[in-house]
Amino acid sequence: MAYKIKNRWTGKIIKEGESDLREANLREANLREADLREA
Repeated sequence: MAYKIKNRWTGKIIKEGESDLREANLREANLREADLREA
């Protein structure tokens, strides 16, 4: 299961697979929460 995810904020391509993905998801969730709080 190795497909690519494009990070909305940085525009970087993230390869799914390891702890990097989990970190990226957490970072993305945190940014999304921050966006919702500011809105």
